[in-house]
Amino acid sequence: MNILFSASKKYEKELSSKSRIYVEYYNDLTKLEDSFMKYKGEKSCFIFIDEGMGIDFLPVFKKMNDFFKTQNKQGKLILFTENQELEKSAQSFVNLVVKETITAEKILFSFRSFEAFDMKGQNICESLGLDEILENSKTSVAHICLEPIDIAFYLEMLQEGKNQGIYEKLKPYLVYPGKTLISGLENKTEYEYEDDSIEYHLELKILASKRLGFVLVKDKKITFMNLINIKENKKEAFAYFFSVPELTKEELLNFFEMEIRRLGIKSGICYDDIFHFSEDFQEKPGIVYFKAAEGKDPQNGHNEYALFLKEWKKNHGKIVNRFGMIDYRERENLLTVKKGEAIAKLIPEVKNEDGYDVTGTVLLSSYLSKVPLKIGKNLTLNPETNEYLSDIDGMVVMSQNHLYVDETLVVHGNVDMAYGNIHYDKNIIVEGDIVSGMQVECGGNLVVKGVIEDAFIEVSGDLIVKGMINCKKKAVFVKGKTCLDFIENSSLDCLNHIYIYRFALHAVLRSTQKIISIDKSKVIGGELTSAQGIDLFSLGNPEYIPAKIVLGINFYIEEQIKKLLNAMKSLKIKISEEMENISTYVDVKKDIRAQLKNMSKEKADYMIHEFSLIKELRDKENKVGALYEELTKTMQKEISSYLAVRDNIYQNNTISVIGIQKKLSENYENMIFYLDINQAEIVAKKASDFNTDVKN
Repeated sequence: MNILFSASKKYEKELSSKSRIYVEYYNDLTKLEDSFMKYKGEKSCFIFIDEGMGIDFLPVFKKMNDFFKTQNKQGKLILFTENQELEKSAQSFVNLVVKETITAEKILFSFRSFEAFDMKGQNICESLGLDEILENSKTSVAHICLEPIDIAFYLEMLQEGKNQGIYEKLKPYLVYPGKTLISGLENKTEYEYEDDSIEYHLELKILASKRLGFVLVKDKKITFMNLINIKENKKEAFAYFFSVPELTKEELLNFFEMEIRRLGIKSGICYDDIFHFSEDFQEKPGIVYFKAAEGKDPQNGHNEYALFLKEWKKNHGKIVNRFGMIDYRERENLLTVKKGEAIAKLIPEVKNEDGYDVTGTVLLSSYLSKVPLKIGKNLTLNPETNEYLSDIDGMVVMSQNHLYVDETLVVHGNVDMAYGNIHYDKNIIVEGDIVSGMQVECGGNLVVKGVIEDAFIEVSGDLIVKGMINCKKKAVFVKGKTCLDFIENSSLDCLNHIYIYRFALHAVLRSTQKIISIDKSKVIGGELTSAQGIDLFSLGNPEYIPAKIVLGINFYIEEQIKKLLNAMKSLKIKISEEMENISTYVDVKKDIRAQLKNMSKEKADYMIHEFSLIKELRDKENKVGALYEELTKTMQKEISSYLAVRDNIYQNNTISVIGIQKKLSENYENMIFYLDINQAEIVAKKASDFNTDVKN
């Protein structure tokens, strides 16, 4: 017997429990008619529960009637309705059947209303007499189906951890080995399905599941959905585990194990979770999504090595000047550190260990032989942190895997656009040149094995350089002594001795101590200023190119005094302005306190603030004045300052000592020029006759 059951979805849960009923839900008469034509035949029973199809239901009954009438088939039609219009239509259909003398043996039409059976609180299947119909059936042929739902949607909700109500939604679609899907099937080719998941039993005329999973029947196609899915990388497998009332716990676990083995999962199976869910579902049926198996990543090994913790910056451009312009000579490619700063970390050896995926495939590991850093000077290992700490303030040096900290920065090449400007507070060695436009700020000694050309140089220590060319935009400034082979068209300010080894050509040299030429070095043109004296081999040339020699002047102190005088002038102007402002409120020649008492509190507070400001300005003025006095005392005119020339000194050169000048009109040889106080003029004497100790 084929039983076609049409009902509203609110009866889904109850009706789907009847494993021998084919259940379809309709809100469309066309679908209802299609189902009738599909399942019409011998000993068919059509049961309809309607909740609003209306009088349009009548044509469908007319077609059913035509079938039974023309085919002379025996069948049964049962209608349940709450719709009065449909009730009338059904009565009309009964009358139509009677008029056409269709006997009850051929067609039995029953009309039953919900009210007559008092459906409230009763089991719908019992009220409709379905159990009786099934029991009286002479065949076990039946159909099971539900309106297709979006199974994937509910499975995604499970993956998101939303389990509420999902089991009841998916329960009709949960299958296991041996569960009947389609019955009364004469030909297995009526449905499309995969043989590895579903099988046809010829003697029973049924299609049954071969596996544990989900099944969806739609449009003569049966789709089986795996309950276990292996991730693409095979390192994880996730599964849906659910309860099946028809199965024992052992049977369910056995079927789940079959699925695991069928998919080739051999390693990392989460048996504890599986057993836990099977126990829980014995008490309360449900469904869950969980990680069924997990592989293990291979662990690569390596030897013991030191890991460098710092980062070499390569910044191309940095805002450095007061105009906010980008200076593309800035690189910040020097790595300086402080004492106690961590430079590297000792990484212990790690043994390699192979991994595996869920299919049992071995994931091979590797052992990496890292080239160890050789830890050099000024680095000490801290055993508590395994870090190498710097013993000094200095610069990090990495050379051929040799790591150490040094106070001296070594530039292996030129200081140019590619290398960048240098700002370093320790010693610097440049093995090449410092090219035009570059800037070097050195906090220690600077050694340049090449030349400095039109660059900006400041040195806090000594400067040793091969030569200088065209450094005129800003004088090279050196706090320590300066030693150079040659200098040409350049300016140099030095707060110590300047030593010239070959020549100075059109150079402006200023020293707070002495300017000394070594061996047979020459000075031609330019201007030389020295506070303590100048000792040269030769001065000028046969073409009589003029040079100016200035003696007894400390250029640095003079500049500081100029700045102090400007500061004093500015303070005096501010004090005068403030006093003028105060005089509009009080008479400074009279008792200030008495005048303040007669003012309002607000005005008195303002005046007190103004007097405090004047006091601060006068304190600054006194400090600047004291510093000025100190500098002027230390700036004693070096009247003993002299010019000594061991070889030739040519005419047309000018010598100045504390403002007294002498222009040479003839050539001299091995002479010393100095200020004769008694004569108030510059005189010359042979070096052998001059009582002084000229030291290099």
